[in-house]
Amino acid sequence: MSIDEITYMGPFFWSEGPDGRNYLHMRSFFGMVIMTAGILSSFFIIFYYGIKCYRSTKQLLDSASQSASFQALQSQLFYALVFQTLIPVILMHIPASVGFIISFLNISVELSGTICSVTICLYPALDPLPNFFIIKSYRNAICDLMRQIKMKIMCQKDNRVGILASGTGTSDMNSLSSRAYVVQA
Repeated sequence: MSIDEITYMGPFFWSEGPDGRNYLHMRSFFGMVIMTAGILSSFFIIFYYGIKCYRSTKQLLDSASQSASFQALQSQLFYALVFQTLIPVILMHIPASVGFIISFLNISVELSGTICSVTICLYPALDPLPNFFIIKSYRNAICDLMRQIKMKIMCQKDNRVGILASGTGTSDMNSLSSRAYVVQA
């Protein structure tokens, strides 16, 4: 078979013996054990340091007499960290684990490989989003940017209306263009 004829590649756990029965292919099995150990160790590290970070943040906030804005910022940063930790778990660890389990059970589901590929590609795009939505200063900056974009779009829309209305008289044109300047300010 040439590489052009292959559309899906996956682990090969079960090989058919000369007697027609399926036997566990040990090299693939050990490879998957190593990959599973990598996933499990990654889970362990994520949860261990997540709990450690939570305890340290809670201890810092309880022991220090900081301002309310400092405490709010620390809480926002912690929740952003939690959500940034959940994104790779949901987009990479879980789909890969499901793919390993399905293939080990000798079930062929091509969709599992496709889902894993798509979710891994989505990870870099979705990873920074918790920071943008949870941390208040980032959220406010994004809202301000969206308002500015909306105002520019509305201003362009008003200018186009003014150009279309130019045949109706100069008074209508002046009022439309003055309205466009008010929107820009």
